[in-house]
Amino acid sequence: MAHPSAAWGIEIGQYAIKAIRLERDGSTARVTDYEVVQHQRVLSSPDTDAAEVTRLSLGQLISKKNLEGEHLVISVPGHSAFARFAKLPPVEPKAVPDIVKFEAVQQIPFPIEEVEWDYAAFHEEGNPEVEVGIFAITRERVNERLDVYDVVGLSPEALTLSPAAVFNAMHYDFELESDDTQLVIVDIGTQATDVIIASGKRCWIRTFPLGGTHFTEAIAEAFKISYAKAERLKLEAASSKYAKQIMQAMRPVFADLLQELQRSLSYASGGVELNDIVGVGSTFRIPGLRKFIGQQLQVNVARLDEFKRIDIKGREASAFAENCVNMSTAYGLALQGIGLAQIDVNLVPTNILREQMWHQKTKWFVAAASIIILGSAITLVGPFLDSQALGSGGTPTQVTNLIRKGEGYVKDYKNAEQEGKLGSEAAGLLALLDYRDVWPYIVHDAADSLAAAGPDDRVMTLEDFLQAFPAPEDRPLVQLKNLVGQLVASESGVPRIAVRMDVELNHANPINFLTEHVAAWLKEHADPTGDRVMVPYKIIGTTVSCNPEDMETITVDPHLEEDDTKNDSSDENSGSGNSGAGGNDGGGTKMGGGGGSGPSPSGGSDRGRGSGSSRKPPKKPSKPKEKVFDSVPVTESTLASSAPLPEYPEDKLHPADSLWYKATITFEVELVPQPRPEETALLKEDKAGKS
Repeated sequence: MAHPSAAWGIEIGQYAIKAIRLERDGSTARVTDYEVVQHQRVLSSPDTDAAEVTRLSLGQLISKKNLEGEHLVISVPGHSAFARFAKLPPVEPKAVPDIVKFEAVQQIPFPIEEVEWDYAAFHEEGNPEVEVGIFAITRERVNERLDVYDVVGLSPEALTLSPAAVFNAMHYDFELESDDTQLVIVDIGTQATDVIIASGKRCWIRTFPLGGTHFTEAIAEAFKISYAKAERLKLEAASSKYAKQIMQAMRPVFADLLQELQRSLSYASGGVELNDIVGVGSTFRIPGLRKFIGQQLQVNVARLDEFKRIDIKGREASAFAENCVNMSTAYGLALQGIGLAQIDVNLVPTNILREQMWHQKTKWFVAAASIIILGSAITLVGPFLDSQALGSGGTPTQVTNLIRKGEGYVKDYKNAEQEGKLGSEAAGLLALLDYRDVWPYIVHDAADSLAAAGPDDRVMTLEDFLQAFPAPEDRPLVQLKNLVGQLVASESGVPRIAVRMDVELNHANPINFLTEHVAAWLKEHADPTGDRVMVPYKIIGTTVSCNPEDMETITVDPHLEEDDTKNDSSDENSGSGNSGAGGNDGGGTKMGGGGGSGPSPSGGSDRGRGSGSSRKPPKKPSKPKEKVFDSVPVTESTLASSAPLPEYPEDKLHPADSLWYKATITFEVELVPQPRPEETALLKEDKAGKS
């Protein structure tokens, strides 16, 4: 079967939809796009309409990514389908399908006419026996899954099991070609766990009904709290004051998980020693889980924090790396779409595939028929149309109508754009109020992180600073030019704020300098503990980045200051900058420094508007006790004379012909549920101290 050169792999998880687009380049693949859409509610949580929540999330995915005409490969969870493995006796290749069908009837616990099934054959060099994996799902569940996509106008071309997709991803990423290579992949999902044992190009799969939701339910039952609160406690167990109690509540689930893993490994190993386990899924973020499994099974347990053969460059790199632990299924689905999967099974019903094929061919039939009819019509009515095509003004009527229609579209677009802009701005302003107590802490952390790169003595005049660091390339100074934040979603469902700091500095090695000081400070002060117990968030250390690809290098123009001075001094109407005296008319229309309001005392800069004044300063009232004050109009000159602006220091910090750099520092903070026990205790201590 031919495969396209690009495909989307889409997995609908209990927490989010994960999608990744791969393009094939020979025998390798590269990522061209990806997306993670967080569900509004966890699908497995009580009283949740899973179908409606999924439909809304798919709608968000479609609004963000153009999936029209794309090749789509989707999955069903392992616990919703069947995976059985059997060894066939030595037979001729043409007899394999009949024997597999017989085996499928024996293995599948449903009537064969009520299921969709497919198989993959595993051949071992030098061994006449053939091992097959039989994958099946009831037609009812297939139709349920396809209907979810059909509601939003999507028609996937392929459907397979999630554990098969995970095997495809690990087989490609770890390059498991040799049969001597043994690797165990444990995918702990929300409701079930898939154990995949990869042996070169062959695999064995077992699914048992124990997943992350069982850990959450154990915490909820032990602490008598809601499911949502228990989920947050599970994710924060490492930094929680009640970490010991949380781990104690989950201990029975740990024991059940270990028992099932031991049973799976002992059955599938066949006497072969298994030493390495790779863990995927958010549940592996539970603190202590990897260590517990490793010690009990005497194996090395590693969490999949990054892929080896695919990645994303630029600003999305850290976000993609953070989601790697949950992207294995989507990765394997996309590999199957472009023909690089070891297991290529498709459980989409044959009649649906046939309809898709005819639907695609119909477009070509219609196009061909249209060309034939159009060609005939042109030969018959061409001369008549030519005579009627021109309007009264000599312009073709079709052109006039098309221009008029285009102008209407432009007008509609501008109206819609304006409405959307107003709506988004209003939503943004309202969102600021939701987290108004968080912003002061973010501003404070931004200032402290930049101060960590500065001199030890914060209280320092400009002259002292320039004298201490005469060479611009050695100056430990980072200037903050812009600070913005945006609310983003996370895999755990806890709100996050993506922060961006635009900075400027002179240092000769800017990225290393920012990494060693600013980024290091953010990572060291990530947790809200100790003297940071009042901070309502924690900094996600893995998201801190200095973005070297976005850095700009700027050379200060040595003629800029000289040219500005000449231009301003030659203008007769420019302000004189002498105590705000200016001319009789308070300075002309030129943007000058008259009135002393410009950053240069000579008025030779175009940063302020010149405006002198001939009014004399008011006399002091004779009787101050009566509190009588003269009413004096406030102009730029009177304001500048009473409160002059400080001298603009940029020409000293960035002298002519020197290099300076513009860089962007990004990181994310995850909001901590309030109030926290530590914060409440601290507030009580403060209140007791005051009383």
